[in-house]
Amino acid sequence: LKPTAMSRSRARIPVHVFGYSLALVPVIVATFYYSQNSPSDEELEELLRASARRNISENASMKRDLMEMLEKAKNRGAEPGLEDRIDKSLNGGKEKTKRDHEVDEQYDGKEEDGVLAKQRIERELEKQNQENDEKKGKKKKKKKKKRQRKEKKNNASSTNEDDKSEETIAQTHQVLGTVAVVGIAAVAISMLGGGRSR
Repeated sequence: LKPTAMSRSRARIPVHVFGYSLALVPVIVATFYYSQNSPSDEELEELLRASARRNISENASMKRDLMEMLEKAKNRGAEPGLEDRIDKSLNGGKEKTKRDHEVDEQYDGKEEDGVLAKQRIERELEKQNQENDEKKGKKKKKKKKKRQRKEKKNNASSTNEDDKSEETIAQTHQVLGTVAVVGIAAVAISMLGGGRSR
């Protein structure tokens, strides 16, 4: 008995289909596991309501506390520690405001000392301007020296470059002449040689 054609043929699966199938196996398993072990809709709804109740009650108590503090803030002298608490809350929970620049406490808040502070600042600015002018003068001198050195180098190199450029022009003419002669010779040989081969 000979085997028939049906028994010999095997089912062939293209490679890309096999690859996609292998990639989808973990997804299918995870979906099946989640569908079997996930909480029901009623359980999820109960969980959400419990967390929402807790959030609502916390927000309501915080709002009540804030309203009480604001009512007390209107009557500033009613409670002894209230002033400090209000200042602390307005300063972002810090006891003192953070300053970007250092403030000299001995001059802070006094008008006559403010004038002295302005004069001191003006003197410091004048001193800084003088220092900057001196630095600029030094930089200008350095730039001038650098420029002079470059000019000397350029003058020396330009004479060398002129000599080199004349040599390269002569070499270029010589090469072009040689190429022209070889080209003409090739054309002549092909014309003469073409007649013989026919």
